Amino acid sequence: MRCERCGMELMGGRGAYHWRSEVAAIGDDVLSSTEIDLDLEKYRRRLFEELSAMDPEEIENDVYQLWEGVLCRPCRLELGKLLARFLR
Repeated sequence: MRCERCGMELMGGRGAYHWRSEVAAIGDDVLSSTEIDLDLEKYRRRLFEELSAMDPEEIENDVYQLWEGVLCRPCRLELGKLLARFLR
């Protein structure tokens, strides 16, 4: 088993950490309060045009993303520091 970030060999899983990060969209963004007055068919056409111009993977990633893997202790500590800075 190896750390997926730095490649360090993790003998028998010792010092290995499984990490998982999941991001999911919250709520229903189909109609916002400013768009309620728009003609519904016009809105649907515009939305379809926007989605047609996007890559299917980009659309999926806008709604849900999952990252997971195995890290060694030094990489886990670094990830923890990065997340602490990002989330504060």
